[in-house]
Amino acid sequence: MKMDITIGSRVEPERLSAHVALQLHPARFPVPWEQCGATANFAASWFLDSSAAAQRLGDDPILHSQWRGSVSYVFNELLENALKFHVGDDPIDLLLGVEEEQLVILVRNTATSEQAAALPPRVEPIVHGDPTELLIARVEANVDGDASSSGLGFLTMRTDYDVTLGWRLQTTPADDGRVWGWTSAWLPIA
Repeated sequence: MKMDITIGSRVEPERLSAHVALQLHPARFPVPWEQCGATANFAASWFLDSSAAAQRLGDDPILHSQWRGSVSYVFNELLENALKFHVGDDPIDLLLGVEEEQLVILVRNTATSEQAAALPPRVEPIVHGDPTELLIARVEANVDGDASSSGLGFLTMRTDYDVTLGWRLQTTPADDGRVWGWTSAWLPIA
């Protein structure tokens, strides 16, 4: 069954003026969890040191540090989720760029059609609901022992970093039961 679903905001990768583009091959070179943070820090630093976003932040080192931390947190969360749900030999693609006065982080990974079909009911409330109310409810559920597919990272992105999220789920060209999942995170440039 063909799938092409969009949830929330997204940008076509070819429209994004990518300043950083990384490709990971977890099937050939497994990426340990502790490397996600290092990769996120590298990408955030590279992007902020070489982009128009840095110019908008001015010369304030505290603002630069806060922004670098925000970008690193969001990038790390997206990368960890991509690794957690990745299947097959396809690479994981990560792009950072600027679109419409916002930093956009795009992550593409490959998932099973079953994983993809389970995603919309989980992320639609995160995209369309009140993130503060959802965060409180999710934390309470975790305290009660229900930590399954918590979504805390996505909710933290929305509440703490004013991130707009989006997903596109699309059957791979091979039509082999796998789905490309594009996750996009939009951070307003201060």
